[in-house]
Amino acid sequence: MLRFLHCVRTVLDSAWLLIIKGLLLLLLATAPPRVLAEAILDFDIDRQSFSTALQQFAKQADLQLMYSPEAIPEHISPAVKGRFLAREALALLIENTNLEFVFNGLIVVIREQTAKAVANTESVALPEAGPEPEGQYFIEEFIVTAQKREERLQDVPISILLAQGEDLQVAGINRLESLAPLMPGFHYSEAVAANDQLFIRGLGSGVNFGFENAVGQVIDDFYYGRSRFGRAAFLDVERVEILKGPQGALIGKNTTAGAINITSKIPTDHFEGWVSANYEFEADQGYTMEGALSGPLSETLAARLALRIDQHDGWTHNSVTGKDSQAMGDITGRLTATWHPDAPFNATLRYQKGDLNREGRAREISRCGQRLLDFIAQNDLPEDCRVNLKRSAVGVRNGVGDFQDFNTDFDTFGLTLNREFSQSTLTSLTGYANYKVNDQVISDLLPLELGNLDALEEWSQWTQELRISSDKNSQLDYILGFYFIHTDQTSGLDVHFTDQPLENRATRVIATRQEGDSYAVFGQITWQLSAALSATVGARYTLEEEDARSKQFAAALYTRNPTAIASGPAAGG
Repeated sequence: MLRFLHCVRTVLDSAWLLIIKGLLLLLLATAPPRVLAEAILDFDIDRQSFSTALQQFAKQADLQLMYSPEAIPEHISPAVKGRFLAREALALLIENTNLEFVFNGLIVVIREQTAKAVANTESVALPEAGPEPEGQYFIEEFIVTAQKREERLQDVPISILLAQGEDLQVAGINRLESLAPLMPGFHYSEAVAANDQLFIRGLGSGVNFGFENAVGQVIDDFYYGRSRFGRAAFLDVERVEILKGPQGALIGKNTTAGAINITSKIPTDHFEGWVSANYEFEADQGYTMEGALSGPLSETLAARLALRIDQHDGWTHNSVTGKDSQAMGDITGRLTATWHPDAPFNATLRYQKGDLNREGRAREISRCGQRLLDFIAQNDLPEDCRVNLKRSAVGVRNGVGDFQDFNTDFDTFGLTLNREFSQSTLTSLTGYANYKVNDQVISDLLPLELGNLDALEEWSQWTQELRISSDKNSQLDYILGFYFIHTDQTSGLDVHFTDQPLENRATRVIATRQEGDSYAVFGQITWQLSAALSATVGARYTLEEEDARSKQFAAALYTRNPTAIASGPAAGG
C-alpha cells in the first residue's frame, strides 16, 4: 500500500493577466470581418516611419501583416506605448489615416478603407439578424467556463486560448491533433502503446501508463486524467478552451501544466438539427458524416442526439506491404437530456460512447547506426535510413498480431444537478467513465519476425463533486466545494520475441493493477475592490491514496520445440 498526502495550495495573482478572445479562421479579407481574440501585450513603438512602425507592431504582437506599400502613409506614425490588445494597439497606430484592418485567421490585412472603420474597445453583442454594416467591426462577447461557471472571457484572470465550435466545424478542425498547430503553446500527439502527449507551454508528463497527465481534460465540467480521451473527435461542441498554467484551486487533480476545457452543446427549447458529410478523394480516401438533432420532448424535458462516423483508408503508403497505413474507423455518439421541472432546479444527463480504431503507423527509419546498417546489409532489408518518406518497413505483416492495430473503446456518463437560491447556486456532479485500449505494435521496426508488442489497458473512474457558488454580481464572490474520485486501472505489456534470430519464441509479460482514491476540498474567493480591480485567492487540500501491484515474467510462446524448452533451465522469474 502506497499512501501519500498531497497538499496543494494555490494563490492566484490579483492582477489581470492575459485576456484572449476566441479564435478562428478562414475568412476572406473582403468578407464581413470578425475580430479574433488576443492577449494583452506590452507595446513600445516610437514615432517613426509608418512602414517601420508596422514592422515593429507585427514583431511585438507576433502577427503577420499583409498590406500594399503604396497604401502606407509617408508621414511619421504616432507612438504606441503601454499594455493593449493587439487590435487596440493597431487601431491607435493607424488612427487619423485612411487605413483599416481585417483579421484573416492569424494574419492581419491592412487596406485602404471604403468606409470609416470603428474599432470598439468595449465588448458588444453581434446583431441577431441582418448583415453587419460594411466597414464596421464588432466584437463578440465570448463566454467561457474556466472557473466552473459561465463568465465573460475578459472577466476571467486566466490565460486562455478559445476556439468556438462553429469556427472549428467550418475550418474542418475535428480533433485536438488538428487544433494543436493553431494554438500557440499547446501540443498534442498520439503515442504508441503509451499515454498520448499533452503539453502546454512546453510542460507535460511522460508516456507511462501508470501516471495521469499534467494537462487535465475537462469535458462538460467532468475531469478526465487519461490522455486517450483526446483521440475522440469534437462532437457537436460549443467551444474548446485551452487554460494555460496551473489550475490547482478549482480543477485540481493533476493540472500543474494546464487544462483543456471542452463544452458540448445542450438541448434547445425548439426543434433544430444539422447534417454534414464530406468525402476525401486523394491521400486520405474515405468519408466523414456527422449531425445532431435537438428539441423539446415535453414542457420540462428536452434532448439532443449527436453522431459522428469517420471511415478513411489511410494516407501513408507502405512500400514493403503495398498497403496504406493510418486507416481510421471511428464511431462516436452522445445523448444529452435536460430537465427543468421548476425555475430554481434543473438537471442534465449525458451519455457518450466511442469506438476508435486505427490501423498502421506512419513511421520511417531515418537515422541508422553502424550496427543497424550491418544488420540491414546482412538481411537485405529495404531501409535506406533517410528522411524521404520511402522504403520504410514499418507496418509490414509479421509477428503475433499480424498487423499494427490501435483500438480504444470508451463510455462516459455524467449527471449534473443545479439548485438556485437567492444569492447562491448548489451544484452536484456525478460521473462515471471507462475505456479499453488494445495496441498491437511492431516494435522492432523491421520486416523480420523479430519482436512485437501488445499493450492492453482497462481503466475506469467514479467522480462526485459538490460545490456552492455565490451570485457573480456580489462584491464578495466565492466558490467552495468537495471532490472525490476513484480510479481503477489494469494494464499489460506483452513483448513477443520470435525465432529470428532467436532459437525459440518467447514472451515477456508485464502486468500492473492500480487503484486510487482522492478526496479534496477547495475554494476560491474574489473581492471586487473597484470596477477595474479585484483580488482573488484560492486553495485546495487533497488527500490521495494509491495502491499499485506489478509483476513481470518471461514465458515460452508458440515454441516450435516445447520439449527442448521444458527440459532446459528455467528462464522466467
